[in-house]
Amino acid sequence: MNNYKGLVPTLVAVIVLLSLTLTVSIVYNFIGGFYSSRISAYNRVLGEEQIINTDLPGAYVSSFNFAGTLVLGADIKQKIIIKNNQSVLYLRAKISLCEKSFCGKIFGYTNWLDGDDGYIYLNQPVLPNETIGLCEYVRFDVDELDLESNLNYIANIIVEASATKYLLDF
Repeated sequence: MNNYKGLVPTLVAVIVLLSLTLTVSIVYNFIGGFYSSRISAYNRVLGEEQIINTDLPGAYVSSFNFAGTLVLGADIKQKIIIKNNQSVLYLRAKISLCEKSFCGKIFGYTNWLDGDDGYIYLNQPVLPNETIGLCEYVRFDVDELDLESNLNYIANIIVEASATKYLLDF
């Protein structure tokens, strides 16, 4: 029995240390320490209206699923709104497909400008508590995009927010 006297305090110390490490890791994650992006929404279906909430500079991703039977070249209704909750931000956005090096088009509002880098840029800063439309439609119109009809795909709308204005090359 005397052989186990030192084991109990050692086990308690290890459990306390692991609990503290886990707590610090979780808190650090929530304030953006490990990740530069914040997932706004996921497992949505193409066509469902979405709201992306921005707070601080960083990347915000909203994802949705669609079947490979999607008609390429068609305008697909996909309304996305951005709500800025905290600071003045400059925005740019793009749409991409997971596992494909392809960017589609997002459009529908006139206050966004096409860049040469696959992004669209908002032509004004977004003020705190301001809501702005990102897109009303998406389109995937590249001939070499080969989607299998029996598979589901994930599209990501990526919104990047910056505290400083983007330098644009149009």
